[in-house]
Amino acid sequence: MSDKRIDNLPADDVAEEYEHASEIGIEHAYEPLPVRHVSPDGMPVYYTVVLTANQPVETLLGNDPDRVVAEIVAIDNPVVIAESQAKAQSPANLTANVPAPQGMLLPVNVRLTVIHTRECFVSATTTATASRVSVLVTKK
Repeated sequence: MSDKRIDNLPADDVAEEYEHASEIGIEHAYEPLPVRHVSPDGMPVYYTVVLTANQPVETLLGNDPDRVVAEIVAIDNPVVIAESQAKAQSPANLTANVPAPQGMLLPVNVRLTVIHTRECFVSATTTATASRVSVLVTKK
């Protein structure tokens, strides 16, 4: 077997070293196991976005490859969830009773579970009062 240490090698190199050790008869050579580092508590992040007349559209979730799941709840008023800022900013989202939202209409106190890692935006459906949107994000 070569004199290099296998504990600092990439997985493919370790597999080659294991095969080489087996070929030349070294005993107690064990096949390496892949290891994935994950926080035991999933690193939760909690926050609330407040939409107002001055700021009726916000980024709700950014692109995040470490995000496993996000839970979203509209607190005060229904909101519209959209995949682009342009859709979130559509005047249709601020029309009375929101008959044709440009995105998904999220009613008050209904939990939305998001399992993708892409960004999404939130739009107020009224500017008469502030609209709070609470978010829980669990990361790897």
